[in-house]
Amino acid sequence: MDALKDPVILTDPSAQDRQHTDMRPAEPHQRFKNKPYLRCLETLEDAFPALKSFLEKLANEEEPGRKAVNSHYQAKHGRAPGRCYCLEFKDDPVSVVEEGVFESPSTLRAYLKKKSATESRIEKHRRLFILEDMEPDYVDALGHHLGVDPLVFSEQMNTWNFTDSWSIPHRGLPSMSIPEQSFTLRYYELRTLLEPKSVDVLSLQTSFAVNRRRYERWRDIDIPSLGKPDRRHAFVRRCASFWTSQSSLSDGTPDDLGWDAVILVDPAFAATCAVPPAKPTKPDVPKFNGLPIDPSALKTLDDCLILQAEKPFESRSALWRAQDWGATHPLQGTLHRSWPYHNGCSTLAPLMFSEVGMGAKEANVGIFQKRRNLTSAMDEMVFYWTKLATPELIQETNKKSSNSAFYLLKHVAQHWVNQLELMNTTIARAEWFSDDYQAQIDDNLSRQKWKNDLLKINEIAKDINYMRRHLNHFWRAMYLNLERLGVQLGSESVDRHASLALQGAQKDFLTIHTRMQPLRDRAEALNSVSNDLANLRAAFRGVSDGEFSLRLSLFASVVFPLTLLAGIFSMGDDFRPGRPQFYKLWAIGVPVCLVVALGLVYGRRPWAVTIDIWDYARAWLEDLKLVEPKNGKAAQKPVKICMEEQKVEKSRSIEKESLKKRASRRNRDEEHGDY
Repeated sequence: MDALKDPVILTDPSAQDRQHTDMRPAEPHQRFKNKPYLRCLETLEDAFPALKSFLEKLANEEEPGRKAVNSHYQAKHGRAPGRCYCLEFKDDPVSVVEEGVFESPSTLRAYLKKKSATESRIEKHRRLFILEDMEPDYVDALGHHLGVDPLVFSEQMNTWNFTDSWSIPHRGLPSMSIPEQSFTLRYYELRTLLEPKSVDVLSLQTSFAVNRRRYERWRDIDIPSLGKPDRRHAFVRRCASFWTSQSSLSDGTPDDLGWDAVILVDPAFAATCAVPPAKPTKPDVPKFNGLPIDPSALKTLDDCLILQAEKPFESRSALWRAQDWGATHPLQGTLHRSWPYHNGCSTLAPLMFSEVGMGAKEANVGIFQKRRNLTSAMDEMVFYWTKLATPELIQETNKKSSNSAFYLLKHVAQHWVNQLELMNTTIARAEWFSDDYQAQIDDNLSRQKWKNDLLKINEIAKDINYMRRHLNHFWRAMYLNLERLGVQLGSESVDRHASLALQGAQKDFLTIHTRMQPLRDRAEALNSVSNDLANLRAAFRGVSDGEFSLRLSLFASVVFPLTLLAGIFSMGDDFRPGRPQFYKLWAIGVPVCLVVALGLVYGRRPWAVTIDIWDYARAWLEDLKLVEPKNGKAAQKPVKICMEEQKVEKSRSIEKESLKKRASRRNRDEEHGDY
């Protein structure tokens, strides 16, 4: 029967599950009890395959790492992982609903039931919900009561660089992307490590959260001329998402109803820190490179937690197998100490003047003096909207809800600027690599020293390749960001009809994209330089070994006839030293060695021996002035030319004549077919 003509039969979820037991767990709905939004998404996995991995990650409650996260937040903070703020935009100020954060999903559900989305939009309320992490109850509450697009949640959880055939990321068509409605951006948060070995290339570690992020080591490149190694860095993958309920009319203008917007961010590293205990009387001062750390640097040092495998893997293949689809490698909570790179994302407001959209004024100087957690995207957005936002920006946000992501987009772009800075620093240091390991022929270079240098070159080349691969991932993420911000790739420009926030983001990300391309080109050039240096050093070593082998061969070629004759004559007693026939060894051996040596030098042109002997004899007689020079002009040179110059000039002329004769003989031999 033709499948297109079959009637569509709607069955209950349990019946559908029985028909597709090979695609779903035995009882899928048991994973999300009392979560209507997530239970509904389970029935959409066939239509939207990207939801499958999203739901499976939310449902892994029994995984050891997930248990460690839940138990830590309950024990240290008395709440579930994650937080949720709600900001309400009015005509002038921006207020925090309920005077603070929703400390639990139940309080958020109670608020959304009390002030439903339908009534809020009819009454023209404008609310911005900021969710930190992806705790399932928070996700279900926002999705169920606000009607959030589930693919926004799915993309917020996805930071893959490349996937296997089981993993299905969602990358919609550019023509179906509406940045005024929703978008998800990727970026990287940099960390400066106190202990370089705490994050290794072959270790598996993630952020300490429900929506865990891969935490990777940045490969710094060390060269001898720069002295002590630089600080070691690592980076964690991040995502930030935006969604709004506001729709546009047929002419492209937004409707005049109220709106609900949702911003999804990742928790900061410092979010796992509990209330600091009382300081001991004699605390241990941390050290870096053997020196005590400055007290000012200790203020920004985060004593936090990460999820990490018990020990590093033996190889990269073992590390990849631990991350395969369906593989469950246990992770455990591990203490971790690191700094935010340059203390995090710098303040995104000018200090002493006002500007539309940012607006820090002289009266706000005192606000900046209070120390903030610059790595927390949630805290920073609440700070900017409630303390620094100008009336002009608030009015623009009331008209277009996508402007509520204004400071989020600035936060993401600033992290990309930090990323470019670290990339440029690493590449600039690596560009001295060719000067420190310049290939040269050194007769005093030992074989062990040559091997050590070659191993160092190969290690640096490995670091360069590692960095180059990461630059390709960064480039791909930047292209994805531009695509999701509504930039037409191939004819990049700022859309003047977009909202204020999107215009600024397009300008920032196009600039970052342009600045990244020369860095990628320089990294590719470094890769070629490292390979060329290794090949040159190997070639120079081969030349040196070849010269030594040639000397040994010549020595053996000269001595071998004498050794052979000595062996032959030693068979008789009369040829031993002191016997009458001993002189025959030298009378025969030395001429034979000379003949062999001349044969090696002249090869197929033995007649050239007599010509060269005649040329050298004539030159010797001319030096003694026993015969006149062959060139009459040379004999008539002025007397004021010194004797040394005459000798040099004569020797050069003799060599030229000899070369001409050899060339003529070679041409003659070639014509007769003897060469």
